Amino acid sequence: MKKLLLILVFACGCHWAQAQLQATLNVDSNPTPELSEWVNRNNLAILTVTNPVAGLTIDYQIKVSLLLDGDVKLSTDQSVPYMSADFGTETFLADELIPYTAVQFIDTKFRDQVSRTGMLPPGSYSFCVELIDREGRSLTQPEQICRPMIITDYQMPELLSPVDGKIIDPLLINSLMFQWTPLVPVPDAMTGITYLIAVSEVQPGQTPSQAFSVNYPIIEEEVTIGTQYVWPLDLPAPDEDQQYVWGIKPMTREGNTYRAQNNGFVDYGVFTVRGNNESG
Repeated sequence: MKKLLLILVFACGCHWAQAQLQATLNVDSNPTPELSEWVNRNNLAILTVTNPVAGLTIDYQIKVSLLLDGDVKLSTDQSVPYMSADFGTETFLADELIPYTAVQFIDTKFRDQVSRTGMLPPGSYSFCVELIDREGRSLTQPEQICRPMIITDYQMPELLSPVDGKIIDPLLINSLMFQWTPLVPVPDAMTGITYLIAVSEVQPGQTPSQAFSVNYPIIEEEVTIGTQYVWPLDLPAPDEDQQYVWGIKPMTREGNTYRAQNNGFVDYGVFTVRGNNESG
């Protein structure tokens, strides 16, 4: 009887040893920070799964986790369908590895930041994949395969002109040039960079920060080429002295902001245009 039990245990152990999959993972080491775009970038992650045993079919589920500085920030949930691996090799691209509807956030603070900006915060990440069976057991050695990813820490634009506190002659208003430094480094062409310039009037009793936050902007334009913008010809100079506040918001091609704070705007600048009804 003992001998029979040993044979059964040995047979089960052999079957489990056979029911292993081989996996290789390649990732883009410096991907776009736009999480929603990951499913559209097929080369962002490529997983190859191999069943080396002929005549054996293995059911498995792909579990993906994203770690920041060693802490799990998000993973795919149980809604990811099971696959059946026959003898041979199968390749999965990013859109198959990370179904957007299957992403669950583990860290609520991290989730809130991504929800607010649409962007992964900068830092050193690990993109990890695990293949598990229907009992939750790992089917690969090592159990989890991880590759490093770096989300770039961008240097935000700085406002150059008009300088903060500048007084502008109304006769020169149509030649007023707004200028700022570019986002550094320049994002890849698929992620893109667009600058939204917003200019608001500062009303009596308001601080510039209040005006910028609550007033409807008199200028709100997207700049897709260069880092400058000229005061519109159809916008006349004010009759009375008028203070203005302006800012720049760097955005991706899809409209996500590169900055989490201040609704995506960099620090604002303030200038004043003298009224037309004043001499000198």
